[in-house]
Amino acid sequence: VRIFGYPEEVFPPTDFHTATLAGDFIYVIGSLGYHGTRRPGFTPVRRLDTKSFRIETLQPSGEPPGWLSSHRAVLTAPGRIRIFGGEITTITDGKETNLKNTKSFILDIERMAWIPDPSEAP
Repeated sequence: VRIFGYPEEVFPPTDFHTATLAGDFIYVIGSLGYHGTRRPGFTPVRRLDTKSFRIETLQPSGEPPGWLSSHRAVLTAPGRIRIFGGEITTITDGKETNLKNTKSFILDIERMAWIPDPSEAP
């Protein structure tokens, strides 16, 4: 067993996230995080290279799900990760609230963009 440690600025404490293998990379999406570090409206996305063990923070374009945790992720097609379920942290009247996530989202890892989930079409 080998344990790799990363500086907090490279890989902050991450919990209640998903980790999805796609090719030679593991995509780490979402996190509950610690109170005071959450960024409602933003979805953390990181990528671990399974060959070099290098972690990088990604900045997908498009409309992210928000501060997401306890969700599910499935590689649905080459280059696409479907995100669904879990909770989204919001701020209402200055107070953090966790709401049930009722939508699904697609992260296109080839274009590095959040795109609409076709199954959500009206």
